[in-house]
Amino acid sequence: MKLPTLPQGSVIILLTVIALALFFILSTMAQTVIVQNQIAASELICGWKEIKDRILTADSMPPPLSLKDLAIGSYSQLLRTTTERKEYRALRRIDSSLNLTMTSILLQWSIIRQQIVVIISEHATGDPELLVKYMTSPQVNFFEKNLTDFRSYILAYSERQRALFNLQYLFVAAVIILILLLLVGNAFSSREKQLLDRNIRTLTQSLIQVLEGERKKIAYDLHDEVIQELASLKMESEAIGEEAEEVAPLLGGRMRTLSNRLQAVIKQTRDISLNLRPHDLDHLGLVGGIRALCSDFSRQYGITVQFSATGMDAIRYDFTIAINLYRIVQESLNNTKKHSGASEVSVTLLGASPDIILRIRDNGSGFSPSSILYKPGRGPYQIGITGIRERVRLLSGTFKIVSKEGSGTEIRITVPALEEVAL
Repeated sequence: MKLPTLPQGSVIILLTVIALALFFILSTMAQTVIVQNQIAASELICGWKEIKDRILTADSMPPPLSLKDLAIGSYSQLLRTTTERKEYRALRRIDSSLNLTMTSILLQWSIIRQQIVVIISEHATGDPELLVKYMTSPQVNFFEKNLTDFRSYILAYSERQRALFNLQYLFVAAVIILILLLLVGNAFSSREKQLLDRNIRTLTQSLIQVLEGERKKIAYDLHDEVIQELASLKMESEAIGEEAEEVAPLLGGRMRTLSNRLQAVIKQTRDISLNLRPHDLDHLGLVGGIRALCSDFSRQYGITVQFSATGMDAIRYDFTIAINLYRIVQESLNNTKKHSGASEVSVTLLGASPDIILRIRDNGSGFSPSSILYKPGRGPYQIGITGIRERVRLLSGTFKIVSKEGSGTEIRITVPALEEVAL
């Protein structure tokens, strides 16, 4: 099953929305980590204050004191959990001052915990005076300073991260605005391009109408006036020749020669008239006109042309489609005669609503399409192909050449039959 395709602008918008959604998800996760880091740093200070308050009020506790009474084990667990956070480990690897602070906190706590254990074990009677006094020692003060420095560092780091996120938000907003401007500009550009292309097509259709009208006028003038006058001159020359045979045989022979030359001129003029305006197309329609064209071409140049048409009775088309398809077949046959050296040509016209499909294939020498179709200065063959392509483009169709040297050439053309291209 063929999947539906989205316009380019819709694809850009979809990818932008996905990218923004991922950015905001990751930003939200990062903001959450920052808040958790701040909470963890604050918990270390709060936990220590709780232990200190318990020690300072130890005289109100019944003897004997224990580590559980002072929540020493819980704080040790909190300290291990905090320092093992992956965010802190990453910061410690890139910041020597934070690494020193964290190392000092762990070392100082190990010493303080051991000292508290010693004091409690030596004074099992529950006398807390030494513990209270120990809370004012330089060692404890240094530990508290490290905790405060650690929390300050995390807060400062969090502020820097927030500032960075704000810059990122501004950058994303700028990118969104830029994308919107590009999309709007592209929409206007596409609209202008479509309008320009429509105008060019309308102008081209008008030019073809004028051209075909002039061709028709010239063709009828040649047929109704010039050819008739030449035929009259031929008949008169024949009559003069017959009369001259009796008195001047030499003059009679020259008149016969003149009559034959007039007959040749009449034929050439009639061919020019037919090329200018295909009478068969006017009287027989598209299928009959192309069939007559193929038959005349085969008879005149000795190249076998097989023509077949299927499904055209159910297809609607106007004069613009008919004359352009006729001219495409005419130009293709001329190219075959001049350049391919083919002995056989097949022309197929297929009505497959809502399209008309035209296939023209010969058994000639073939060529490399890339070496002729898209490079200037390649001679009349390229001019003929370019003309065919322009006619197909005028009909909003598709054009393809399949050929290679030694394997003949096939032209594949598909044009919409129901498009309104009336002139």
